Amino acid sequence: MESKIFSEHNFVFWFHLVISLIGPFAPFLVSWFLIIPVYAGIYIQFVFFNRCLMNEKHNLSEGTENTIFSYFFEQLGWQHDTAKVTFFVRKLMYPILILITIFWQIVLDKSPLLF
Repeated sequence: MESKIFSEHNFVFWFHLVISLIGPFAPFLVSWFLIIPVYAGIYIQFVFFNRCLMNEKHNLSEGTENTIFSYFFEQLGWQHDTAKVTFFVRKLMYPILILITIFWQIVLDKSPLLF
């Protein structure tokens, strides 16, 4: 399978990939007062720039639907609808993670595992 999306595998790429893969677990790992502003900042960049600003630091090929998640899925050979992945990541994922964080840590009064 020929890759449709290109990315340079530099330090920023690996950092971006690691934090992107850990991000969905952060409501259970990191205190709400730290992670909610992070999630909000990520969401705000999508609202204002319609892209992740880290993508250009590892030369993720330009395109309105390219995300680190789409690149990762493509490299694994997973068939996916890039537009749906992009919509989920840029419009839904971070508000959902904020709600999960609030519910888990504030409503259920569960402490984060790390800090």
